[in-house]
Amino acid sequence: MADVEHIIAVYWDVNGVRRTIHFEELADDDTFADAKGFELYDESEQVRVFPRDRSVGRRHFFSESVVQRRFDRGENDPAHNARVDSILGALEKLDDGWSLAYQSVAATPPVTQFGPLPRYVWGAEVTRILNQDTSVRHDVFGDWGIRMSTRLPSIAIEVVNSHFPAEQTFAALVKKSLETPLVVLFDFTWVSRNKILVVDEKSQKLIFRSYTFSIYDGTLWEGDVPCPGINTADRFEVAARRRYDGWT
Repeated sequence: MADVEHIIAVYWDVNGVRRTIHFEELADDDTFADAKGFELYDESEQVRVFPRDRSVGRRHFFSESVVQRRFDRGENDPAHNARVDSILGALEKLDDGWSLAYQSVAATPPVTQFGPLPRYVWGAEVTRILNQDTSVRHDVFGDWGIRMSTRLPSIAIEVVNSHFPAEQTFAALVKKSLETPLVVLFDFTWVSRNKILVVDEKSQKLIFRSYTFSIYDGTLWEGDVPCPGINTADRFEVAARRRYDGWT
């Protein structure tokens, strides 16, 4: 197989599930025909590839040129990783019937936004394709795994230490949240754990506050207030640093 450049091609089905096709499977006419209709990438999920038929030799995948999508890898440092591990561990304790809730201030009861929800499958460092040009590695990502709906959104949590989303990634997240049921919540390592986002095992709620930034329905939000004017990554960084300046 040394003469085959792309052994595996990757695509995502209509349910957002990652699928692969081995080049040897292209020998089957039905598989080859299906592959021609998919948006395929190489095994790294960065380079666009296409199935090719040959009168001599094997069918295979090829790349036309450097058709490469931007990949936002996020951060990798002790403070960031410790926060991700802490959030993930807490989320994995949410059982059937949990909810995503909004709490304006600590003294008021949380108001359910989504829920009751089935037990989600949560993971860290989850790579997802946002569009043909952009993929992102979510710090924490969870969904039901069976289907998405407006009542069962996918939930991503991005932990910021020093790295804010790139402009292309920010725009893709905003657009994706308009096209699919997706909520993106942001936490910041310089603010103490459980101030911006709270995972309450007792009440079985993931709680965001009036000062929590999120992306949902094609807009950046602060708490329950849409912020259409904060429509770039640079503006988001300015707003977040201003909001949390001096917080510990």
